[in-house]
Amino acid sequence: VTVKTLAASDLIEKYQPTYLICDIEGAEHDVFSGKLDLSTVNKVLLEVHPDILSPAKINDIISALAAQNLYLIVTRVNHWCLYFEKG
Repeated sequence: VTVKTLAASDLIEKYQPTYLICDIEGAEHDVFSGKLDLSTVNKVLLEVHPDILSPAKINDIISALAAQNLYLIVTRVNHWCLYFEKG
């Protein structure tokens, strides 16, 4: 099966969202720990998967978002949701 993919950076550049909601089945580290420009984004809600992502990778995501002035506000452990707001 071939599935077409789109780069998050291309979508963000095109649509300039202010709020991202992501459930990307373990790819959160790949998307958010790099050089993704989130300058238009004020809020991010991520569902992370601790059975796929190590605590270190989850911390990398938190640090990468903090570097873009998006800070962890709420964690829902039972659903592994992380909510960030621009600070």
